Amino acid sequence: MKAIAVIPGKKHSAHVVDARRPNVADVPDGRGVLVKVLRVGVDGTDREINDAMYGRAPEGEPYLILGHENFGRVEAVGPNVTELAPGDYVVSTVRRPGRRPAARACAKLRHASDVPCIFCGQGMAPPATPRAA
Repeated sequence: MKAIAVIPGKKHSAHVVDARRPNVADVPDGRGVLVKVLRVGVDGTDREINDAMYGRAPEGEPYLILGHENFGRVEAVGPNVTELAPGDYVVSTVRRPGRRPAARACAKLRHASDVPCIFCGQGMAPPATPRAA
């Protein structure tokens, strides 16, 4: 399969690769999900990765594939996946590195997240300001 990838730590290394097709067995504990990507976006996070600001390749791989925001259809699931089934349409997202300690709460449901809420579609509320004692 064709993909746009970078060599982590090397600035401006984006290039097209012939990547190995993943398999649900690549993910431990039977939790793999194989998704056929139908649409993909390359955004500011990918630009920052291509600028070598952060990002690392999966263990044993020489490159990191860009395009973490995508829409696709589930083709196969591991034996311990109960939340999805082949044929389901999915949208993936990613948490940006280093944001977990300052994660904000979803403005509507108030659950912690470092990305816009995928359940209610609301933006993030500002972090709570601690009160002086």
